[in-house]
Amino acid sequence: EGNPTGELISMATHYIIQKVAGIPFFNSMESRGFWRFSAMARRVGVTTATDLAARFDNETLAAYQEVTSQQDFPLRIVPAMRIQEMPIQEGIAKIRELVQSNSDKLHFGLCKIIADGSIQGFTARLKWPGYYNGSPEGAWYIPPESLEKMIDAYHAEGMHLHIHTNGDEATEVTIGALESALANNPRSDHRHTLHHCQMAEEAHFRRMARLGICANLFSNHLYYWGDQHLELTMGPDRAARMDAAATAKRQGVNFSIHSDAPVTPLAPLFTAWCAVNRQTVSGRILGEHEKISVEDAFRAITIGAAYTIKLDHLVGSIESGKFADFAVLEDNPYETPPEYLKDVGVWGTVVSGIPFPAVCPITENLMAYSVTSPVPFTVIGGFLGAGKTSLLNHLLAQSSGIRCAVLVNDFGDLNIDESLISSHDGQTISLANGCVCCSISTDFNQTVINLVKRIEEFDQVVVEASGVSEPDRIMDIARLDPELSPGGIVVLVDAAQVQNRSKDRYINNIVLKQLQTAELLIVNKTDLVSREKLAELEAWLEDVSPNAVRLNTSGGVVPVQMIFGEKIKSNGFSDKADGETNRTEDSNYPHHNHQFKSLALNSSKQLNRKTFELWCEALPPSVIRGKGILYFGDVPGNSWIWQKVGKQSSINKFLGNNSNSELILIGTPEMPSSQELELPDGLMTIIEGV
Repeated sequence: EGNPTGELISMATHYIIQKVAGIPFFNSMESRGFWRFSAMARRVGVTTATDLAARFDNETLAAYQEVTSQQDFPLRIVPAMRIQEMPIQEGIAKIRELVQSNSDKLHFGLCKIIADGSIQGFTARLKWPGYYNGSPEGAWYIPPESLEKMIDAYHAEGMHLHIHTNGDEATEVTIGALESALANNPRSDHRHTLHHCQMAEEAHFRRMARLGICANLFSNHLYYWGDQHLELTMGPDRAARMDAAATAKRQGVNFSIHSDAPVTPLAPLFTAWCAVNRQTVSGRILGEHEKISVEDAFRAITIGAAYTIKLDHLVGSIESGKFADFAVLEDNPYETPPEYLKDVGVWGTVVSGIPFPAVCPITENLMAYSVTSPVPFTVIGGFLGAGKTSLLNHLLAQSSGIRCAVLVNDFGDLNIDESLISSHDGQTISLANGCVCCSISTDFNQTVINLVKRIEEFDQVVVEASGVSEPDRIMDIARLDPELSPGGIVVLVDAAQVQNRSKDRYINNIVLKQLQTAELLIVNKTDLVSREKLAELEAWLEDVSPNAVRLNTSGGVVPVQMIFGEKIKSNGFSDKADGETNRTEDSNYPHHNHQFKSLALNSSKQLNRKTFELWCEALPPSVIRGKGILYFGDVPGNSWIWQKVGKQSSINKFLGNNSNSELILIGTPEMPSSQELELPDGLMTIIEGV
């Protein structure tokens, strides 16, 4: 009848996608893909990488052999074959055959089993009390009895098993199966490894140490999904013991830590930062007692990782008789404050004594590198009729000097002045002011990927989210893609309708989710409500969306700087004065007065990063937008881009050269003066205007 009758999860989803699309869920790999991955690896200091769910079809195996046979390929690869996809004896024979072709840069031998799903997908197998929000989900990707049989057979043949277990039930069952296999066929140095192993208890680690089982912990999860685990999947107590590296060390388990790229970005220094600081996206600390030292984190991403793949006799440390493989860092990580560990610069790598700089010229095999900074990525959301299109039209007309790429759902809704259009090819409208409008096709991800390929052409990317989508999910793209940086989630609401819609049982969930994830909340159409109603609405929004900065307007008209911030150049601010009056047409109505203050600051002195961050945290709510290029004395040799949208702020490495600090603040008329803001030592006011 066309109505949903159930939910597809885990492998069933993969099956139906492959059946309908006619292509495998996991496609074959090609040489170009390996070259691009190796280019990414050298940028983040990786010399050996594992593919722990590899597809071993003929095309992929040929590509492995081709790229690793070349001297200028800057990476060693250790693929693991997904053995549950084939009969046991066939899988064992295949591994034995492949091991014969091992080389210095290609090492076969790992056997991968996926026992359960993911915690954030509610498909991990959990012991009582299950999921914190009561979800009944949880999937075995292989039945426990089949898991035990497969482990026993591969172990008996001397194979090296790497087993995906996320939930504590999956971990417990897998440990039991390994214990049984070891009882049947004792082996002293098997190094079977549990991957992710996120919810392992202290008792599990004790058993793992006794049995010689290793752990490869998913430390990046603490940052990317920590808040969701605390609030939805695990609850406060269990979330505090996720990815328990300190417990693993204390119990004597050999462990490593990982990113699970491309699930989260490949960046070992960031992974180490996660294990050392255990900080979530929102800044919470998940389990102070499970933090490890910088030394232990570096061991986990070097010799610890090499041990779990039985290559510690060749890589993982700088010793006589091993390959001359190492990363070259721009800063000393042991002298860097632990909270800044992820920001340590990577010059490149050395593999077999050959240097491979992170930034290199175009060669026959390697992709070109861009030395530009990540481009801000802003998402504009709001329920149907909130005024997103009006705001986009305003941005396109007023974005003077800012080359903006705007992704829209339908060109027909945009009223672009024809005199601004320089070309139109059906999917893209190019404007004379340097802006581009791209129509979002049925494949949103591909639309963004195509845009990122020409990202150097733009200063800003803006996405118009559909009226029934969650802007925060779209922003995940910028959180994951190193060529983009989160530029703020802007949500518009219809002042006259939003409260009624929040009570509608069919749409209230999406309306509230949009409000709760907003960083800048634009209350539109305020001319349609009374002063009393607006005051009531503002009080309600304060409860529903406490983390957002609010801005009242009508007609979707707001100063462009509130969305984009100020365009920052490596050689400083534009000569145009930043302090200008911005008003809606109805400036007589007090709730529509859009007079904003701006403050431009600079410093030729080196700033202290910790002092600046504390100052930033203390900025009042009247400071709505901030952006700048910063130079810190305590992390010399690098410049940093600072962005503030509402109450959220971020600091990311800037790849250009800049020895001065320059920033701008934009706020409401209540924003304090530079003297009242008590500027950090070294910052001076250039322009202060209204």
